[in-house]
Amino acid sequence: MYGKERKYIRYTHFSLESLTLHSCSFIETKVFNFGALKEVSLGWMEVRLSAIKALLSNCNMLESLSFKRCWNSDKFDLGEEEHTGLRKLVLDKCRFEFDVFKVNAPDLKIFQYCGLMNFFITEIHSPAMEEANIDSPPEIWIEGLGHPLYNLVENLFIVRVLTVCSFVLQVIPTGPELLGFQSGMLVQHLILKTALHKNEFLGITFFLNSCTMLECLTIDLCSEKDLFDYEAPFVFNRKRFWSDNVGVYESLSLSLEVVEINGFSGTENELLVLMYFIANGDMLKRISINMLEDDSGRTMEPQIRENAEFLLTVPRASTNLEISIC
Repeated sequence: MYGKERKYIRYTHFSLESLTLHSCSFIETKVFNFGALKEVSLGWMEVRLSAIKALLSNCNMLESLSFKRCWNSDKFDLGEEEHTGLRKLVLDKCRFEFDVFKVNAPDLKIFQYCGLMNFFITEIHSPAMEEANIDSPPEIWIEGLGHPLYNLVENLFIVRVLTVCSFVLQVIPTGPELLGFQSGMLVQHLILKTALHKNEFLGITFFLNSCTMLECLTIDLCSEKDLFDYEAPFVFNRKRFWSDNVGVYESLSLSLEVVEINGFSGTENELLVLMYFIANGDMLKRISINMLEDDSGRTMEPQIRENAEFLLTVPRASTNLEISIC
């Protein structure tokens, strides 16, 4: 269908439950015809704030709202009215006027954000939120992002599952607090996408100190290509950082039971980090070491397994700890 007939079909599907639009215009005055919509995904297009508000107010069944590489010149302010029913919000590399970021969605469960984090004001009212994923490509690094990033993550204190990328680990210690949030977070499962480079050490300890109820830590090893020029707030010895500069955090003494590392290649930094958990994790029950594999599923070098097996000789703080290597 083309022309007027195509537009007519597009905006009169009263029973439509899922809508995906890429690289096209969006007529916000027509969205009242989509009363059954549950999922909307918009990409590579201009989306005005008024159009987003129209979707939320007219589509009462809407549960999932995703934006990929969208843009406009409006402030992202959805804080004036409660947007009940919305359970998932995804913003992926969008270009809005992000000095203001406000969301008032009491039923929101999942929040995913990837992109520039230069927020002057951040207010997220979502007391039911369970999972958040904060990612940022290293190419958008701008000096002075520590404070807005700190404010964004602080608004997510209530989530149970939190995923953060290498960018977050490198930048967040440059914000208002070097060592962590004063009030702590309720995170029970922390997922770190990290190269375990020394530039990320302070960020890792920031979250270990903040997540006082942590039960499970997942380390997904990534490439060092996500690192950028970085100057730590203070000079430290990389090899002695985990023994000299890091104490035993509350979660290690009281709650942390599982540590999982994926893509283990046996580097010195990987060994130092895991040795720290083995020696200080009083409540640890399991450490899973999943080794780096090639495309055929085989371990890439014999030395990787040898380095992993060395960890079996490290004295353990927990008598219940089991270490698996696979």
